[in-house]
Amino acid sequence: MNSNQFSHEVFMQRCFDLARMGRTGVSPNPMVGAVLVHQNKIIGEGYHEQFGGDHAEVRAVASVAPEKRHLIPDATLYVSLEPCCFYGKTPACTDLIRAQRIKRVVVSALDPTPEVNGQGVVQLKASGVEVITGVLEAAGKSLIARRGKFVNTQMPWITLKFAQTQSGLFSPLPKSRMMISTPLTQRWVHKMRAEADAIMVGMDTVLVDDPALTTRFYPGNSPLRVVIGDVSRLRADLQILNRDAKTLIYHTGKEITESLETGHARVVALETFSLKSVFQDLAAQNIGNLLIEGGSRLLQSVLATTYWDEAIIIRGAGFFPEGTPAPVVPGTLTNRKRCGEDEVLTFARKC
Repeated sequence: MNSNQFSHEVFMQRCFDLARMGRTGVSPNPMVGAVLVHQNKIIGEGYHEQFGGDHAEVRAVASVAPEKRHLIPDATLYVSLEPCCFYGKTPACTDLIRAQRIKRVVVSALDPTPEVNGQGVVQLKASGVEVITGVLEAAGKSLIARRGKFVNTQMPWITLKFAQTQSGLFSPLPKSRMMISTPLTQRWVHKMRAEADAIMVGMDTVLVDDPALTTRFYPGNSPLRVVIGDVSRLRADLQILNRDAKTLIYHTGKEITESLETGHARVVALETFSLKSVFQDLAAQNIGNLLIEGGSRLLQSVLATTYWDEAIIIRGAGFFPEGTPAPVVPGTLTNRKRCGEDEVLTFARKC
């Protein structure tokens, strides 16, 4: 590796670090980070912070101190994702690069968005900008995997999460609410919720556990709460119907005779109900990152499809003598770690 390659990778890694700072606010847009470098020194940096807000390149240019702005034309722009070349919610970043007379751009991964998909690079090169692509490309593609699925399949990135005992039980018999994991792991789960656009459970989970499905143990906005099941089974006192977060209920029963429509909860009865139709309807509402927490029947139904992307199993210290077996995940183990007394296993779906 020559010194130039080394410097490219160092600054691109900084782009990745910046990009991840936007993981709670940008979905279904991709996480993107950018740095401006002049003579191996960063003079500006930024990341995509909020869906519909300024892109990373814009924030990087804006962050340059007034006394250093004259250096921008001679600086190299590093960006984790190919600059956009169309006017969406914000102006095209390729126009910004040309306006700032930046002569060199280093990119990790190309943007899978149909309106871009390599055209950003083509347009910059046509304007005389030197463009280097593919720096830490595998890591760059991993960073935007969720965006890639969203634009290619019109479905959200789907993460399944559940806890099981060391003996492989999912819930006790008779059915009741019982914690398997420790408070530390529960806080980590609430961090996952803060990074999701929506969190889904089945009606049995709502009725047995009465979950709030909020981020009360971790700072950040609570995701949209999504329930699948027969609306007629709901009780007005359930936490899922409180005002702590919005709730969307996909009704699976007979014709709805009473409406639960309020300012924070609404019911949808799809003409043709299926998991695919639910996931596509969520994507149409810009839900790009969906967390599914249970119960067992819903998890098993999703695991039997090709729609899910990753599954996180928490093996906790909680114990009950008999219960419902935990779902079997047909995936590849990609990560194993400890979270206090609990073990957390991450599986990727086998393609």
